[in-house]
Parts: sequence; structure tokens; C-alpha cells
Amino acid sequence: MKNGASLFVFGARRTIHRVINAFEGCGFLLKDVLAWKKESAYHRAQRLSIVLERRGLDAEARVWHGWRLGNLAPIYEPIAWFMKPYRIGGTITDNVLENGVGAMNFQDCQINHANPTNILEFGFEKGEIRIHEAQKPLRLIEFLIKLTTREGQTVLDPFIGSGTTAIAAKNLNRNFIGFEVVPEFYEGALKRLNAKGNNICAEPLQLKLSKHLVI
Repeated sequence: MKNGASLFVFGARRTIHRVINAFEGCGFLLKDVLAWKKESAYHRAQRLSIVLERRGLDAEARVWHGWRLGNLAPIYEPIAWFMKPYRIGGTITDNVLENGVGAMNFQDCQINHANPTNILEFGFEKGEIRIHEAQKPLRLIEFLIKLTTREGQTVLDPFIGSGTTAIAAKNLNRNFIGFEVVPEFYEGALKRLNAKGNNICAEPLQLKLSKHLVI
């Protein structure tokens, strides 16, 4: 990564703090924690009254009517936004001039004619192919790429999964490098890319004892 470049890590609400600690321990700077607000979320809270009724505790069930066990509906996912440190003694403006990264592209990232905030509301488009359980909407990834990179720069995704990052990069005239270890996702990502008319072909690479597939 270039000095001042951005790094985004999607994480779980209860463990994102460990990710932050780990990256800060490696010298990265935490710029912000964004929240990707989803269009919907599964409610996994169990009715306490039903649990008690199954135990034959009808009186207790009436007392606890309306209460639930579990968590609130997980409507958002945190995204830790890190920055690789830039030259000591220099400013972020100096770094932008030296390395071409570090600034935010508000002009192309306005939402409803307003500057973006750290709450990101993006859903899947109608007909958007979904092949991975952790897949993110294409518009969300395009937003992050537009916000932090310029045309012709390179975007790296070390866990490319369904290929969304690669598709977003190609759509926005960025170069990309991606890695995927699961053959099914690798093939699925290539299929999605080629469906966009990119005609990309990549060969698996054998590294050590693990199979690392490169797009």
C-alpha cells in the first residue's frame, strides 16, 4: 500500500474492536468506523414467554410476556476505515501530492445532493447475482472505491469472494488485484466478471501447500 492509502475491513459488531486493535498494533491509523445500514435484517430474538411455556412455567411466561432473548436485529455492519501512515513531518496534503492518495472524493460521492456521512445505506440491485454469504452490494463497494481512489489506480482485495470488488474496480476504470482460496468462489467471480464483458482469464497459483487463486 502507498503511504496514506485507505484500507476497509468489514467486521462483526462484537469483534470489530479486536480488528482495530490488531491493525493499530501494526501501525495503521484508524480514520473512522463506518456503518453499512442494510435494507433488512433477520430478527433472531426468541420470545422468553414461549421458552418458559415449554418448560411448563405458565405463570412466569405471563410475567415475561413481550420480552425476548438474544440480540436486536443486526441492521448495520461496521466497517473499520484505516489509513497507512504517511511521512513523518509531512501533512496529508503533502502525501496527496506525493502518493496520489489520502483525500476524499466528495464530488463523485454525494448522496441526494448532500456530502456523504459515515452511515452508508446501500442495498442489492434487482437482479444482482449473489453467490457468497458475505457478499456486499456492488454500489456499496463502488462508493468506497470512488471515495478513496482515482481512475487508473489499483485496488487490492485479498479475499475477493464473489468478485464484487473486482467488478466495481473495472466499472470505475481502476485496476485490481484479488485473491481467493475457495475454487467455487474463484470460478464464480470469474463468471461474474466475464458476464460484464471483461473477458478476464486467470490461472490458479500453487503457493506452498495451499491453493491461492489469483484474479
